[in-house]
Amino acid sequence: MRIQSTILFWVIVLLFSSYVVGQESIYILDDNIYGDITDGLPDNSRSIELRNEQGKVIGVGKVAFQKNKSTNLRVGYWKEYYQNGILEKEGTYKLGSYVQCCFGGACAQYYYYRTGLWKFYDTDGNISHELEFEPSKIYIDTNCEGGDDLLCSLP
Repeated sequence: MRIQSTILFWVIVLLFSSYVVGQESIYILDDNIYGDITDGLPDNSRSIELRNEQGKVIGVGKVAFQKNKSTNLRVGYWKEYYQNGILEKEGTYKLGSYVQCCFGGACAQYYYYRTGLWKFYDTDGNISHELEFEPSKIYIDTNCEGGDDLLCSLP
């Protein structure tokens, strides 16, 4: 009986010692896989060149890296080209994340978005227009209770 009382006492102590009034926190399984992204630019990124099936460059920039594997998450300054190799657009991407409930618990879902001044070109390579993308926070429903906020940019 004394052992059961001791175990019950420690369980209660552990439960109350981990509870903080007014503060909610959750453990996110893969929260830091790209390093610090508070400024939208991950610590782990590498420069790449995207090429079409004919071998022409259609994109030059950086992508987020995870465990020595490249992702499709564009970050930093990018130049993107038409299939014929003429510059189509150029500007900056940033990385964002939101919390989703996954099989093993809460996990971060990553995405990229445009930010700052973007220049768009016609098929002859002349500037057709410029747009300023300003990030703003929006609420999204996720399969986690309470959803989450994410940054997105609209011109």
